[in-house]
Amino acid sequence: MTIRDQIRRFLRQRKLGRNYRGMVVKVGPSIDDRARFHIEHLDKYWSRCLGFLELWEKEKKPVTSSFLRNDLFVCVRIASEVATVDIETFCSKRPETGLRNIWQKYLEDLAITKKKTHETASAMTACAQCFGEARNLYRAVILEESQVKKK
Repeated sequence: MTIRDQIRRFLRQRKLGRNYRGMVVKVGPSIDDRARFHIEHLDKYWSRCLGFLELWEKEKKPVTSSFLRNDLFVCVRIASEVATVDIETFCSKRPETGLRNIWQKYLEDLAITKKKTHETASAMTACAQCFGEARNLYRAVILEESQVKKK
């Protein structure tokens, strides 16, 4: 990869990060709303990323480290990094849920995925599954809280 390509990639990632942070600001200051926003968007990003990965594998194309540099995965990575502060704050108000532990595991898997260039497809799938566990637990917490409020 040339220096020009690296600069172009860096500028693209920076732009995607700015765009995502701009969307988060529009959500407002409520941590609950921001956590919901992050979970919903990461769910969409992972779905698209895995769908693309599936199509790629059906075409019998090798999934290489270049897949980790495409916009789909970059969006997942950037959104996860931005979401972490809000998710941590959300979890600090609900320490008994275990969501913080699953989120930390997800971040660890994400870091591993970035490094496992020779096992890109399996690492991405495992990371997405871990995010799915965090998403499901988040939804269960929100559902339980809404039922408590109704009582």
